[in-house]
Amino acid sequence: AFADLTAEALAAGGDAASPAQAASGDAPPPASSAAPAAPSASAAPPAPALERAVSKRGGKHVPASPLAKAIAREAGLEDLSAVAGTGPEGRVIADDVREFLAARPAVAAAQGAEAGAHPTAMAMGGAAGDHAYADVPVSQMRSVIARRLLESKQTIPHYYLTMDCEVDALMKLRQSVNASMAASPSGGKVSLNDFVIKASSLACREVPECNGEWREDAIRLHRNVHVGVAMDLGSLGHSQGGLVVPVVRNAHLLGVSDISGKVKDYAARARPADGVDGKMRLGLEELDGGTFTISNLG
Repeated sequence: AFADLTAEALAAGGDAASPAQAASGDAPPPASSAAPAAPSASAAPPAPALERAVSKRGGKHVPASPLAKAIAREAGLEDLSAVAGTGPEGRVIADDVREFLAARPAVAAAQGAEAGAHPTAMAMGGAAGDHAYADVPVSQMRSVIARRLLESKQTIPHYYLTMDCEVDALMKLRQSVNASMAASPSGGKVSLNDFVIKASSLACREVPECNGEWREDAIRLHRNVHVGVAMDLGSLGHSQGGLVVPVVRNAHLLGVSDISGKVKDYAARARPADGVDGKMRLGLEELDGGTFTISNLG
């Protein structure tokens, strides 16, 4: 599905810079005036909006999903060239940006003054001119997420596999299951994510190596499949954002409707408890013990 896509095509829609700017990486020149042009070393910093230009990696455009660019824009991240893309053909996806932002001790951004933490803008002088920035305090949860992500990258072997799937039959099955559930007293619907959880758990049973854990001197193959489901707290009503990964235990033994019920329950209890931002009704034991993790990349 991505074979014919190019970086330029992915960047289309008002986000791309002009060809000359894309080739040189320079910001648009300042408006002309009667005064002589200032030297390039003291030129005004480029506008922070990501729509102005597409980030570059190695002289080429870096493709990024619209959601990834929106998250980066909100965080004041102008340049995506430092973000490792894990999407198709190296495309930067939303989770890549979230992981990159979580791994940084602070977010440097000209627009950071809009953050709810009331950061104080500070100016730095240098040969390249003045650059305003703001340090945005992070919550304890985000600090933990950053440490865990860094630890996982440093201590766990990683590899990446991308594939396209035809899900026409799955969509028909989902429609059939939802029709049956609608006719039942309990009602409800199942999502595609619920089917992915079920399918992944069965696949882990068939290929135990996918349900393994690196233990330095051994690879531990788990007999049961406990699937962690990553949830974005920002989309659940928390202003600070972050991720939680509640675990659907023994997913290989559950029906799709049962999985759906557990995920919906986790999502409901991950919302702000009693209207308090950052407070949840998830127990620590519900966030522990996962052997396989699923994240919807948006």
